[in-house]
Amino acid sequence: MGPPELVVRVKRYIIEPERGFWVLRRSGHNKKIVSGATAESAKEQALERLRPSAPCRMRVMAGVREEWELGHRDGQWVQVEIRREAGA
Repeated sequence: MGPPELVVRVKRYIIEPERGFWVLRRSGHNKKIVSGATAESAKEQALERLRPSAPCRMRVMAGVREEWELGHRDGQWVQVEIRREAGA
């Protein structure tokens, strides 16, 4: 019998509009992590702010939706294809 499997949870974050600003939150939580006047400014802040939270994924819910993934703190953010949700 080998060693137990290591299960790594990927934290998920979302940038969405709220009262004229764009805010970043962890999925399922209400606390704002960053906010900006535009989706782009919130995304730029989030790319740096979330680095210690790796591994993580971030979805930007602007006109053209984007999803980004960071595998580890010293890695590079990679834009990934958005998967369709079940029932969508």
